[in-house]
Amino acid sequence: MLRSMVLLLCGVLVALPAQGAERVLNQLTPQEIADGWIRLFDGTTTFGWKPNNDVNWQIVDGVIQADQGEPGLLNTTSEFADYELLCDFRLEKGGNSGIFLRTLPTPKEVTKDCYELNMCDSHPAFPTGSLVGIVKPTEKVSGEEKWMTYRVVCQGRKIQVWLDGKPILDFTDDRPEARFRGVIGLQKNAGKAEYRNIFLRPLSTRDLFNGKDLAGWHLVPGSKSQFTVEEAEIQVV
Repeated sequence: MLRSMVLLLCGVLVALPAQGAERVLNQLTPQEIADGWIRLFDGTTTFGWKPNNDVNWQIVDGVIQADQGEPGLLNTTSEFADYELLCDFRLEKGGNSGIFLRTLPTPKEVTKDCYELNMCDSHPAFPTGSLVGIVKPTEKVSGEEKWMTYRVVCQGRKIQVWLDGKPILDFTDDRPEARFRGVIGLQKNAGKAEYRNIFLRPLSTRDLFNGKDLAGWHLVPGSKSQFTVEEAEIQVV
């Protein structure tokens, strides 16, 4: 019985990606890649990201950071719908920033255009771990001056958040304003904000090719190629 419990515990431990200091900076393991995780940040460039204003985003020692400019976002260039997200962050003492989920590139209304997962211990209404303007975490948490890890699952109307492995928020958005897709944004608001180890695993995916026919595919007008399906493969002549 004890041996079975130990094996089960080990299975749980290896099923979740390593966090913070436990992993090689900005790198996924072969098993994580096999499990469907992708890197959103390569550790050296902002490939796949685009700022929405003139914040001084820069990369220092494998960390995305910013400390000057008007409040702004560094957004992914791709939209995502359902996903699991991992992101390490560190916030200057007294600072205020956040991670924007399913957001418009330049959101105007925080309760309609995005979900802002806050990083601000001193916020009077929606402190660290909150979805700003919408819901607070189940208990008070701290996110200043030290590296911490957000794990987020967005699936349909449900958004779940863990901080350093501890569940802090479980929210189902039944509002008409609920958002189901958008880019992911790293915010610089007040004070220095830093981000690293940014990984995403798509959820609720479906096959692009059903293995039987070309349903869902369209031929480019004017194409002279002929496409058929033979033995579960798309063939072209």
